[in-house]
Amino acid sequence: MSWLSEKKLKFFFSSVIVLFVLQEVLVYRYISEPYPALRMPPFYGNNMNEDGFYETKSVKIKITFENNDPLLLTPRELFYNAPTSLHWSLISKFQPIDEKPGTTPYKRFEMLEPIIPGFFTSRQRSLYEVQHNPETLKWLREQIGMISPDKNPEKISFNWYKDLYSPDNLLNQQRELIGKTTIFL
Repeated sequence: MSWLSEKKLKFFFSSVIVLFVLQEVLVYRYISEPYPALRMPPFYGNNMNEDGFYETKSVKIKITFENNDPLLLTPRELFYNAPTSLHWSLISKFQPIDEKPGTTPYKRFEMLEPIIPGFFTSRQRSLYEVQHNPETLKWLREQIGMISPDKNPEKISFNWYKDLYSPDNLLNQQRELIGKTTIFL
C-alpha cells in the first residue's frame, strides 16, 4: 500500500466531498442535467403537484397567413424534419419571455467562463435574441413553407398551457394558458 499513502487517500476523499457539495449547490440550480455527475439526477415517477393533480406543460402552435387563414400545428408537425428527441429542446426556445434584449442572466458568474466555457457559450444568446434573430425568422418561414407552400405566413404564435389531470379521472382535464409568444414573420 506504499503507492497509495494516507495523505493521498485523504485528499481523494475530501475532493470527492467538495465536488459533491459543488454539484448539489451549483449545478442543479443552473444546469438541468449535469454529466458526468457524482449522483444520478432524480427520476420522479410523476408530476403530481401539491393539490394532488398530475401537471404537464404543453404548447399549441398557430400560424396566421396573410389572408387571416389559421393553421394549428403540434410541435411534431412543425419540426417534422428534426428528430423527435430534439422537438422539446427546439420548442423551448419559443417560451414567453420577460427579458430585455442584450441581458445576460449569468453575468455574476463570468469569472468562471475560462473554466467552463461551454456553459456560457450555450447561454450566450438570450431567448429574446433567439426569437428575434433574422436566421430564426428565416428558418421558421422555411419550415412553414414546406408545410404550406402555397400560403404566405404573417405570424406564428406559441400558446403555452398548464394541463392538470385528476388521478381519479384522467379524462377530466383542466387547461390554463400560462403564456403566449407571437413572432411576426
